[in-house]
Amino acid sequence: MGAPVPAAGGARRARRTRAELEAFAAERLLGDPELAARCAGNRAVGGLFGPGYWAALGALALKRFLLLVLLLDTAAARGACPPGAPLLFRRGQGVKSTAAVVAQFLRGRLRGEGDTARHLAAAGFRPAYEQDPRAEFDFGVTALAVDLRRRAARAPPPACALLAPGWCCLGRS
Repeated sequence: MGAPVPAAGGARRARRTRAELEAFAAERLLGDPELAARCAGNRAVGGLFGPGYWAALGALALKRFLLLVLLLDTAAARGACPPGAPLLFRRGQGVKSTAAVVAQFLRGRLRGEGDTARHLAAAGFRPAYEQDPRAEFDFGVTALAVDLRRRAARAPPPACALLAPGWCCLGRS
């Protein structure tokens, strides 16, 4: 977000707000001004498009989505992300792999295609990145006493307890 971003006014270095990023994604990732200008049904009235516009826009959005997933998958799998970069997937969410993202996105959108993962693999698109759960664990210490109590509760018994008479792995006998 602090990197130079090519825009209509040239490259500028600025932090983008969430609203600006959403507007950019809606306009450039999910829409295409050139396609809209080419397929405009009535140039005097905005929003009226000729036949085939929505099908072409859907194919273009699908292509852009798959290219974005492929880019992120390749960068994350090769370790090309700089240290301190945010995780690819959010903590606490159910989706933790790029293959699951693609499957969830395509579910219900491509009717009658069958196994979309197999079709994409035949085209050479094989998303393979899966986020490691250890990357999500917070190793930071917030309150020393609280963290020590939590970790002590999960710790195995001390070695001296193993040598005590009558101790067994299921508890004291």
